[in-house]
Amino acid sequence: MPQALSRINIYWFSAAFDAAHRVMDLAPGQCQMNRKLTEKELLSSLDEAIEKGWIFACFQPKVNHSTKRIIGAEALMRWRDPEAGMQYPSDFIPVLENAGMLWKADLAIFERVCSFQERALASDIHPVPVSFNISPLRHTP
Repeated sequence: MPQALSRINIYWFSAAFDAAHRVMDLAPGQCQMNRKLTEKELLSSLDEAIEKGWIFACFQPKVNHSTKRIIGAEALMRWRDPEAGMQYPSDFIPVLENAGMLWKADLAIFERVCSFQERALASDIHPVPVSFNISPLRHTP
């Protein structure tokens, strides 16, 4: 297997980005929910969550099973509150969407995907297409 491919495997499978766009590993304890944030807590902490990297992208690789090569990835939005723990997307996405604020989190994920691709290019890793979801509702200020 080429060196770049093995490096990208490690990069894709273990990567999540914090606010400084550094690669970090999520330990098992960091992936559990201690308590569900209320709607009010979600809405009032959104900007801080984006700024501090509590909302981040997890990259799920798309693999060609014949060649065993990574051919793409999907950036999945995740929210890890430092006290309440991981929040389920099914809990926070509808709240943000209904409040017309999901665009902020969508933009943060888009920026992290672009940063991820820039880091791959700077590391001489061949970039692959990355898809991500954007809310169909266009609520901007």
